[in-house]
Amino acid sequence: MDKSLKKIEIVPFLSGNIKKLFDNIGFNNWDNLNELRVNVSKPLIADVCGERYYISDSGLSKNNSNSYISSSDDINIIMELITKSSVYAYNRHINSGYITLPGGNRVGICGNCNISDGKIISVNEINSLNIRISHEKKGVGDIVFPDIYANGKAKNTLIISPPGCGKTTMLRDIARIFSDASRCNKIIICAIIDERYELACSRGGITCFDVGDNNFVISGCQKSTAIPMVTRCMSPDIIITDELGNKDDFKAIIYAAKSGCAVIASVHGINETNHEMQGYDVSSYFEKIIILSRRNGPGTIEQIMEV
Repeated sequence: MDKSLKKIEIVPFLSGNIKKLFDNIGFNNWDNLNELRVNVSKPLIADVCGERYYISDSGLSKNNSNSYISSSDDINIIMELITKSSVYAYNRHINSGYITLPGGNRVGICGNCNISDGKIISVNEINSLNIRISHEKKGVGDIVFPDIYANGKAKNTLIISPPGCGKTTMLRDIARIFSDASRCNKIIICAIIDERYELACSRGGITCFDVGDNNFVISGCQKSTAIPMVTRCMSPDIIITDELGNKDDFKAIIYAAKSGCAVIASVHGINETNHEMQGYDVSSYFEKIIILSRRNGPGTIEQIMEV
């Protein structure tokens, strides 16, 4: 019997037909499932161990000749389940392009956007979902820890990678390691800015992941607001946050760094010269850059470099 926690977290949000498909093929690799892509009138695709496969009654395959074709009913049923039959109540999340599920799992959403004053006010005719499964992997931060902490001080660090390469997983484990006084030879307090409920995945005030005993989490708040607030009010030693994306995020990082807090953050990109914070003076505030890829699976460390 498959008692995978990830199966327990994900299966209740799948349509009946997709549940049946997984049952029929005896799928039991839920702990290595990274993504499930459901697109109307397109083959169902699963990312397992960093490799993408089509799914059919025969199992997983690189050949899409007999693949299960997702329907609009599959999309509608999944949306009903992830919004608890109240799509309107989740409108803000849908407009942001995702809904976070228990366990830090996230459903990316695409459809027809209605725009007003340059902002998305609604998304209808939803036609594509990407169910991204979050994994806690303790120990992935061990290899980088000596590079980002030395002489009793954390170094301002930027993690760069394309989507799905393990940035969030590494940040989470780095937070846990910094909370281990035996590793740091002192008690260090980290503020975890979890805008999208992925780093710590707090539900009811309790974190779903182990992000360390000494750390605190602020969830669902824009980084540009949360970072100055915790810097002034909570006096953390380190601020850890995911996916910097605009000038306001970068301004908040500068504020924290100038206030004496170390900052460990991530950004989408390929390398130190090609990322979303390009055009900002990254080298003036970050001391280390870590570049990740999927070359040998998510979390492959390509380079650790001084800035």
